[in-house]
Amino acid sequence: MKSKAWKPGIALLGQFIGFGLGITSAQAATVAVIDSGLDTEHPELLEKVWLNPVDSSSNNVDEDKNGFMDDIHGWNFAENSADLIDRAYSSIFNDEIERFFEIQAKGLKGEATDAEKAWAKERTQDREFIKQLSIYGNYSHGTHVSGIVSRQGDDVEVIGVKLIPTKNPLQALSDEVSKDVAAGKDVNWIVKRTIKAGLSLFAKLQAKALEPVGMYASLEHADVANGSFGFGPQQARMLIGGILKIALRGSEPNQAQVDELSAYFLKKVATHQASLVKAAPDTLFVFAAGNDGSNNDIYPTSPASIDHANKLSVAATFEDGRLAPFSNYGETSVDLGAVGVSVESTVPDNRRLAMSGTSQASPHVAGTAGAVKAINPALDAQGIKQVILGTVDVTPELKGKVKSSGVLNTPRALEAARLSKGMKLEDAIRVANKKVSSQLKHSFAPAESDVSLFVNLQPGLLGN
Repeated sequence: MKSKAWKPGIALLGQFIGFGLGITSAQAATVAVIDSGLDTEHPELLEKVWLNPVDSSSNNVDEDKNGFMDDIHGWNFAENSADLIDRAYSSIFNDEIERFFEIQAKGLKGEATDAEKAWAKERTQDREFIKQLSIYGNYSHGTHVSGIVSRQGDDVEVIGVKLIPTKNPLQALSDEVSKDVAAGKDVNWIVKRTIKAGLSLFAKLQAKALEPVGMYASLEHADVANGSFGFGPQQARMLIGGILKIALRGSEPNQAQVDELSAYFLKKVATHQASLVKAAPDTLFVFAAGNDGSNNDIYPTSPASIDHANKLSVAATFEDGRLAPFSNYGETSVDLGAVGVSVESTVPDNRRLAMSGTSQASPHVAGTAGAVKAINPALDAQGIKQVILGTVDVTPELKGKVKSSGVLNTPRALEAARLSKGMKLEDAIRVANKKVSSQLKHSFAPAESDVSLFVNLQPGLLGN
């Protein structure tokens, strides 16, 4: 079996047809899903998988001359092929993994029994189980996300594209720090001259790994792209803590030292990864905010913290609008919330599972954005973004947590898109807000969520 390292990719979901509110047809739109692969044979996605209109057969000829031979449904940059999923991982799925996902969903909703919680917590202490769960999570992630995107609009097509994971330069950086220590260099000198330079290199390499995604999205004229992956403070602290310990001659670094370098590193990553969205200026990129439960305004998560006009960042909420306890947030850096707790969707090998995370929240927004574009093809990326943000369900639960103080309202966004074909966009949004009611499912006594059962399965962008 190959390494469990994530192999990210894109799936283009197209041919959106408007639904609800009397809408029966519209011009097609495409959504690119940047993720870990795609089961193009899942029964619920069969009719929604994009078929390259020119390079549509496995004949070893690049008919459309785009540089990707036989990219019938997309491209696998990890193996440089058109194969979008490795079926070897399907054997990992078992009854324990299925039960864990079920109990995790119940626990986050405050519905798990004491016996169920005890069993799940015991499983989280089993390293081998967590390893298998993580491998399966990566294997199934892209298919799960694609299912969520596709059901926001009818007649959706999927293009899959896997990326090359970033090579990890931090072992080489650790070696350089060890040399500095042996040479008697002061720790402040090492941090300034060696560690910061190495972290900057890592940030550049991560950005370079994403550049082909933006190029492919642009090449295939994707209207929207979903990115349910990320690199955040938790990963940064783990990497930097070990390197600082070497520089400190084996002493444990204090939290302030780790946090300072983590913030520096994460800002560098966010700055360099802007090349992803710049490569496809006509595409609206929708990113998961991250699952560290942290403030992205202070510790950026990439690519969610990329600062660009054609980007949205999405937090995870419950159906009543409360912020999920694992979700990242940010009053200035996260745009809106969407349901991300116990979301049932497609997984490989003709299965369905309920998963939780900002990975599940983001595709609700991306799919809705695609449906908005399908209803009114005249809307550009900024126009779609304006519709999404202008039609949210504003809730006190998200005030100070996300920029819009609101949660995605798909029917309202689609109504605004329909109205915008006959009036100014601002007026269409205003009328839709009056016409379409809130989609929040309020609870007078919401159960207490057990976040201890949450295992973060959001793919990163780091190779071996």
